[in-house]
Amino acid sequence: MSYVTMYATHTCHFCQQALRWLAEHPKLAHTVDVQFVDADAIAREAFQACGFRGVPAFVALADQWSGWDPARLARALEARVTDSR
Repeated sequence: MSYVTMYATHTCHFCQQALRWLAEHPKLAHTVDVQFVDADAIAREAFQACGFRGVPAFVALADQWSGWDPARLARALEARVTDSR
């Protein structure tokens, strides 16, 4: 089960930065489910249901935000690693 869902598009520069960051942090990234809202109608509906207007957008158990913030994503993912111990 993923801990964080990331909503992205294939053409968003900040989404690409986030994907590169995840590739560079594989121990944290394995709990992220990336959903492309420009290619998947179900993902787009979930994205809109959360009230997001821009990508990348993130949903964690206790938090959700829009915009590329690597420190915030790291905190959310590290909290998950700590919780699973």
